[in-house]
Amino acid sequence: MPRLSKARLALAAALLVVTVGTFALLSTPVQAFQGVCYYYSNPQHTNLVGARGTDCCGNPVFWGIVTKHKECYVEYCVWCPPPTE
Repeated sequence: MPRLSKARLALAAALLVVTVGTFALLSTPVQAFQGVCYYYSNPQHTNLVGARGTDCCGNPVFWGIVTKHKECYVEYCVWCPPPTE
């Protein structure tokens, strides 16, 4: 009987590995960061020169230039207007 239990345990472990692996392969990747990064011309962040990301309503933000001086935030909306299209 102990041999049968070990075989069942091995089968259950193999099924678990296959299930988790299949789920990981088939799931859609999630965007790593949903928010906006603001780019500045200097380390003191006194002159805003660009922005990249996604606003709180899911609209793309893409203007200006990208520098190494940045601050990133997640933006939260109270209300998003309906699409215009």
